[in-house]
Amino acid sequence: MSDFSPGIVWFIMAETLGIWFWPVLALAAVLLLLVIAGFTRLRRARRSAGRPLVAALLATLAVALVAAWFVPAWTRAGAGSLAAPVDYVFTFLVALIPGGIVGALVFFTAASHCARRGRTA
Repeated sequence: MSDFSPGIVWFIMAETLGIWFWPVLALAAVLLLLVIAGFTRLRRARRSAGRPLVAALLATLAVALVAAWFVPAWTRAGAGSLAAPVDYVFTFLVALIPGGIVGALVFFTAASHCARRGRTA
């Protein structure tokens, strides 16, 4: 375990995702930039991030709950694979991937709307 480092995680992810590694990394960077841009817009407009965060959280949970039904097919696991509580936990964690993507987009959209609404000049 002493050899475990961020570099090792990088190579594990690169090998696991194969050709999808770079597109997934680019998508994560774009989503991170959108969230930062949303916070920046709210800060410039002197608005609270509360409502956009709540909207993003609700959207993330809704999409994750719907996506959880499709995770066994998505991962090519049989229906019998969900036998223990830990299986359901990891199913929900995998379902948070599309949920997080939608949540980041909802946050940026809601933050942009709130920032525009808050400007007086």
